[in-house]
Amino acid sequence: MSSTEPARPARLDARQLLSEWGQELFSLDRGLLWTIAQLVVRPGQLIRLYVDWRDPRIVRPSRLLLVLFAIAALMWQADGVGEDFFAGFFGQLEASHMNAQVIGAAQWVLNHFSLLLTLLWAPATGGAVQQCYRSLNLNLAESLVFGLYTLCLFVPLQLLVWVLVAWAAEWVYLIYLLPLLVITHAAYGYARADGFGWARALLCGVLAQVVLFLGLLSGLFALAAFAHLIP
Repeated sequence: MSSTEPARPARLDARQLLSEWGQELFSLDRGLLWTIAQLVVRPGQLIRLYVDWRDPRIVRPSRLLLVLFAIAALMWQADGVGEDFFAGFFGQLEASHMNAQVIGAAQWVLNHFSLLLTLLWAPATGGAVQQCYRSLNLNLAESLVFGLYTLCLFVPLQLLVWVLVAWAAEWVYLIYLLPLLVITHAAYGYARADGFGWARALLCGVLAQVVLFLGLLSGLFALAAFAHLIP
């Protein structure tokens, strides 16, 4: 063995593996719980810490997103939350005497909402932060990281809104405001150290939400056309 070759670590055993998993999942100063807590309280600062310093305490956005989607899927199925949400949401639409075709279209939208949102969120949000903070010279990777981490923040908050709608349909309007609130909050924390305030962050949130809305409409039309082409 060459003298420059690093020494091989001890063979991995179950105790070491469980210890590593425990530290990554439950540590209060690093890992999953720490990352989620920081993402909720200080999303912009956490993203900046990862982008600028690649802080090893922070769970990478792709891994974090997979974990949060898995948790959200389990909770969506638990105790009939999904059924209660749909009952509350469509009950609110029917109470407003909305056209049956519009209600049917809304149901179709919700059935494909998660897929479309996942595909569109990172590029839409990343593009918005690039445009609104041009002086920061964010590259593609940095802007996509911003988009992925804000999506990680959006997923559990969206689940909370679903639970609220299942409990009381009047909360349905939060669904439309949530992306704006999440992106604005993160953008403010991300760029505050560079002298940018809430006005620019709000502009970033509005731009991202408009792009998301247009992208969702385009995606829905494309899915509808695709569905009609395939018997």
